[in-house]
Amino acid sequence: MLHDNLNDLRQLAETESIRQKISFVEETLKDANTQKWQKSPEQRLLDAAMNQAQQAGMYMTYPLTRENTIYTVRTA
Repeated sequence: MLHDNLNDLRQLAETESIRQKISFVEETLKDANTQKWQKSPEQRLLDAAMNQAQQAGMYMTYPLTRENTIYTVRTA
């Protein structure tokens, strides 16, 4: 998904804001590929997030799962 967003950003007229967004996405992609990032959320965290969303009155079409959730935590 981030690769798609990056491609979309690169199609836009170049402004300072767009350059900053491109830089952020590039850095996120680079960092997410290092060993110091944990890429799979624990199921209890996903369940807690789903519960909080429901309590806030948000309608969730699909439950939060490891497969459909972008999640990174710096571990080192």
